Amino acid sequence: MADYVPNVGEEEMMKRILQHSTVYVGLMGNSKANLAGFGEGVVLGNLTTITNLSPSNEIAVTTGQWTIPTGASAGNPATGPSVTFTAAAGGASAAVSGYYVRSGTNVLLWLGLHPDVEADGPLKSMPEGATYTVDLTFAGE
Repeated sequence: MADYVPNVGEEEMMKRILQHSTVYVGLMGNSKANLAGFGEGVVLGNLTTITNLSPSNEIAVTTGQWTIPTGASAGNPATGPSVTFTAAAGGASAAVSGYYVRSGTNVLLWLGLHPDVEADGPLKSMPEGATYTVDLTFAGE
């Protein structure tokens, strides 16, 4: 039996996740091939999380920071704030492939690959003072 989630269901799930709990955004250093190896079973513990960042290694995004449009779906995603990380003295602990979003109970909610990495390009180095900005969107897929 196949499961299908109609757009109204996607919208309701987005609201329940994003409007009722704080989520945490961090940077990861996994290659696209490495992530593909985990498939749908990827969990937070599989990720190479980046450290030595400012203002912190993860940034909290609270419930009021999201906009969830009526009819939210893959083509009409929820949007959150832009969050910016800066590499501290000595640079980030590893090169960046993208970002992850987790719940307050350490459940991995979704990942986002940097466009260059998605196109099989190199990870982004973050020497001291370099910044990496994540523009948060959630399409519910």
